[in-house]
Amino acid sequence: MLGQLVPCGGGDPIPLLKSPLVVGRTPDCDLTIPLGTVSSKHCILEFRDAVWHVRDLDSRNGVRIDGVRCREGRLNPRSVLWIAQNRYQVDYISSRAVPRAAGPPKTALRPPGSDSTQVELPRQAGLAPRPLPRSTAALGELIPCGGGPCIPLAKPTLIVGRSPACDITLESPLVSAKHCQLEFKEGFWHIRDLGSRNGIRVDGIVHLAKYLKPGEILSIAKLRYEIAYTPGADEPPPEENPFALGLLEKAGLVTRGAAGSEPRLPRVHEEEPQRKKWSIDENDMR
Repeated sequence: MLGQLVPCGGGDPIPLLKSPLVVGRTPDCDLTIPLGTVSSKHCILEFRDAVWHVRDLDSRNGVRIDGVRCREGRLNPRSVLWIAQNRYQVDYISSRAVPRAAGPPKTALRPPGSDSTQVELPRQAGLAPRPLPRSTAALGELIPCGGGPCIPLAKPTLIVGRSPACDITLESPLVSAKHCQLEFKEGFWHIRDLGSRNGIRVDGIVHLAKYLKPGEILSIAKLRYEIAYTPGADEPPPEENPFALGLLEKAGLVTRGAAGSEPRLPRVHEEEPQRKKWSIDENDMR
């Protein structure tokens, strides 16, 4: 084995067994990535002079090396290769590779902050230890389902949206400027839509507000994340439906009493008995 591609978002490594290797979406490729963003024949990987190289095959979404888009280039050990939107760390040993400059990778997600833990891979030819990202956030993290850096949940209340002023910025045109709010309360993370254009979903179901259990899939517009954290209780409190209650209140069917009291129906006043209506019959006039 000449090395492996390690998915940055988690998953099984892809062994690099020979050279060259055609990478694409179709089953006839040497390495198949069955995703719609990957072209049928996306790129080619070639091991030359003890170094892996990549060359784009006129793909629709291109390739990047350490975040820089290119037609072809050298893949040094521990370089990050982007195939469309999928990120892989290239793990192998080479005596001719140029050392990478130290420093954290650039990312469009905020807030930044992560450390790494060295994990020993099986001692086989062409393999080297690889760092696995681990969030420093005490309250949990959002793990991108399609691969990419984890988003630490660094404080109890977080505004998520496209605007740089948000606590967590998602640079996607489908995400509203201020899309939703994450709040840690009652020992659970709680999501609330802020009137966004494309809404939020939890495990594929649209919600205006919902407590999130660990392992559930949160969709913000078209972006999907698994939420990982340690809850402070066995079960979240019951969810109130503010949208339905607001409609009833606006219609005057429900009134709210003092703080903490249950909504109640308004008192219905009994109608006064209608007075008897008198009429004059023609027979009475005779």
